[in-house]
Amino acid sequence: MDAVLSCLVSDKLSDGPVGRDFLRELTVYLELDAGILLREFERAVGLALDALEIEPGKAIIISPLSSMLVKSIIEERGFKAALADVDPDTMTFNLEVIQRMTEDPENAAIYVDSPFGFMPDMNRLREYELPMIEDITNTFGANTGNNKCGSYGDIVLLRMEASDILTVAGGTAVLTSRKRYSNRIKKLIEGWPSSRYLTDMNSSLGSAQLRDQEYFFLKRQEMYRLFIDAVRKGRHSAPVQAGEGEQVFHAFPVFLKGGLREVQSYARKKGVITSQAFTDSIITNSEIENGDYQGARQIYRRCLLFPLYPMLSRSEIETISKVLSTLP
Repeated sequence: MDAVLSCLVSDKLSDGPVGRDFLRELTVYLELDAGILLREFERAVGLALDALEIEPGKAIIISPLSSMLVKSIIEERGFKAALADVDPDTMTFNLEVIQRMTEDPENAAIYVDSPFGFMPDMNRLREYELPMIEDITNTFGANTGNNKCGSYGDIVLLRMEASDILTVAGGTAVLTSRKRYSNRIKKLIEGWPSSRYLTDMNSSLGSAQLRDQEYFFLKRQEMYRLFIDAVRKGRHSAPVQAGEGEQVFHAFPVFLKGGLREVQSYARKKGVITSQAFTDSIITNSEIENGDYQGARQIYRRCLLFPLYPMLSRSEIETISKVLSTLP
């Protein structure tokens, strides 16, 4: 509150010095070189796609669990969305499917996100040498065991909406360490009005949150350990993180063996509000019903999200743990 109020009383509300400081803090934290802060996620995705300079009509590889909004932006830019199925245990790309798809010259780039902080094998994905947009919205502060998330993509996106790990109450960072793409982005944004950039007031909130990221990271890890122990006492399970990666837990997903509505009703009666995962994802689109995306379908049908965020009280954490251990 102090950070935002200081910005308000300074009367510097549009994009300006606070935003520049926040951008510098972000690039230092992520060990990247350049970037911009935009107000809209949609515009940020479009800019990233334009900067890749891919031939119109080519395809971008994307997960069926990714946002339907991203698929729409890909298609609006004149590209195709090539769906690559996921591993039903990890929720991330099935690498055998990815390898086959990268052999097709029509597939010209890959959009990588990490559902609820679960990371794919980024080193393997990088070996395929396709231009990569790395969306670190759910992995901000995480690492793969070798490098920080954000160090793999040619262009890196960090959405900062109200429910995201790092929030500025609405906005997205577009970042890169590749000179070719930073130069391309500079050319693309020439003449853009200031209304497209993140305001100083939003940036002040981001700077304040960035200073507390390590504390939030530890809080999320502590809660996850409690919740995973609790769910293992019952008959349900949780996804696993492959490899040596250190995650940032954005939510607590549970793979149910029974009916989703029954479990939701039980949790609600105990005072815990849950939500079905991936309701805004590509897999919910009826146009792909006939596609062979069994991994993604399996996850969508049985994945339920429980709350996991740093401001949960001790009593709320205890309640969620009890519910997880006794789910029907």
